[in-house]
Amino acid sequence: MAKQMPFPAGTVHLHVTDTCNLRCLHCYSDSSPKRTTSLEIDTALEALSKLSQQGYRHLSVSGGEPTLEPRLGELALGARRLGYSTAVVTNGQLQSEKAIEALTSFDTVAVSLDGLEANHDLLRNKAGSFRQAAKLVEWLARAGVRVGVVSCVSDQSLEDVPGLYELGSDLGASLFQVRPLVETGRSQSALSAESIERLGITAALLASLDGGPTVQCDLATTSQLAPSLDWLIEQLESLTSTTAEILSPLVIDEVGNLRPYSYNLSGFELGSIHGLHTKLDLTADIRSRLVELHKEVRAQVINQDELFVDWFALLADASVSTATQVKISH
Repeated sequence: MAKQMPFPAGTVHLHVTDTCNLRCLHCYSDSSPKRTTSLEIDTALEALSKLSQQGYRHLSVSGGEPTLEPRLGELALGARRLGYSTAVVTNGQLQSEKAIEALTSFDTVAVSLDGLEANHDLLRNKAGSFRQAAKLVEWLARAGVRVGVVSCVSDQSLEDVPGLYELGSDLGASLFQVRPLVETGRSQSALSAESIERLGITAALLASLDGGPTVQCDLATTSQLAPSLDWLIEQLESLTSTTAEILSPLVIDEVGNLRPYSYNLSGFELGSIHGLHTKLDLTADIRSRLVELHKEVRAQVINQDELFVDWFALLADASVSTATQVKISH
């Protein structure tokens, strides 16, 4: 039986804009009110149509702040017509009638709460942003929308995680997702190795509770990740699995660039959706570079004593010391 990677196969992460109504201290994409780049929705839907023919079935939309995209609802409905399950991540600050209508066009809405009130408002660089986001969670849940709380965890907010879980449960959230802070974009620090261990254990304990939100933690155990990487390396070398299984998540940024796994993966751009005339091809050059990337990550994993590792951070670190830019030709 094929090993499963620590994320669903066939997932597209679409960063629809780098415009944001906040300027958060920990933003991975350096989004802000001064940034103005957005992806044309018709172009995005055309790319999603081609990718759906290759087995991509799940769409996650983020930004920037997606609710600032005027055609966000059209994107959700168009993707659903193509057969995608759809999710969107929002900071919850824009709650106009149009924004709410767009959000409720998605199967799942995830609202960012990066700690309890003091830590959240500090990171978000805006007083009152926590209460505004929490209000949206409660409203969506009462309206029957599948809503989740998603939290980027710093060393300072780690102690807030159980309280956030309890709050999400009280507000009616059906999903609770935690992810470690990484040093990228405007973030000046990453979650320490000790805190990553504590986060993984905390998430596992919360997941064992009955009656609360489903818990998802963006960490992998070393025992899970090493054999999964072996499987992925084998598939890249033999090409016996589909592109949607091997390259997942597939990231599309706000200018249409394609890259595997992570927005901040350095040197591994896979071309652009503007050149995606037929399909996303895994050329021999791309596969060999990705094999080397995963081998380097695997070497790091098996040499670590920690139980939990941040898969995305390891990929980003390895990409800096592995291959240079990768492109797909059409």
